Amino acid sequence: MGFRHRFHRHGIARGIVAAALLFPVAGRAEPPVVTVSTRVLAMRDDVVPPIMPGLRAFSWSVRSGFDDPEHQAATPEPGSPSDPTTAGASGGGAVLVVYNSAGSGEQVTIPLPAERWQLQGNPTNGIRYVYAGEPGVDPVWKVWLKRTKITVRGGKQPWTYSLDEPSQGSIAIRLTLGTGVTYCANVPAQASGSPPSTARFDQPGRFRGQPKTPPPASCPPLP
Repeated sequence: MGFRHRFHRHGIARGIVAAALLFPVAGRAEPPVVTVSTRVLAMRDDVVPPIMPGLRAFSWSVRSGFDDPEHQAATPEPGSPSDPTTAGASGGGAVLVVYNSAGSGEQVTIPLPAERWQLQGNPTNGIRYVYAGEPGVDPVWKVWLKRTKITVRGGKQPWTYSLDEPSQGSIAIRLTLGTGVTYCANVPAQASGSPPSTARFDQPGRFRGQPKTPPPASCPPLP
């Protein structure tokens, strides 16, 4: 599937794309932001003794095929500024930012270097981009981008987003691909019961977002 958004080409050397995204160069336009829905957001921490960093987990999935076109993810065109591989026009790579959007100030920023991205598949059956890290060594060990879908998996000891507050309220996510696009979601805690309460799903050591959260009207500002 061709990429649906229009981008400007920037001359950014390979190997510095993550730093360029984190510390924008004056005069260089920021990637356009596309707000997307969230099918699942689940996070776990190890705040309850015994301390077991291996219990930390992060899972985020986007399934935007039935959303309005302006809120759909799309497979980057090979060689485009959004191509996260080393063949991307921007030098590739991506950056994942997970942050509290309810005011706690919690934030983690994780570069996803171009060398770990691969383009798989073919135009007939569809292409996909896959990021492969190492569980227990890297905070994110798998990302899939295919058609209107995004999936991110991570956790264990290298994952540093803490869930030691009484509650999170809501968590936002930004995934920036090269210099081409930023996908952004904002997910409140899941509620259940009558009257509805988020206490079961939003507590120290655990956060589960509201399933099938629609795209936010705008991307929440960073802390």
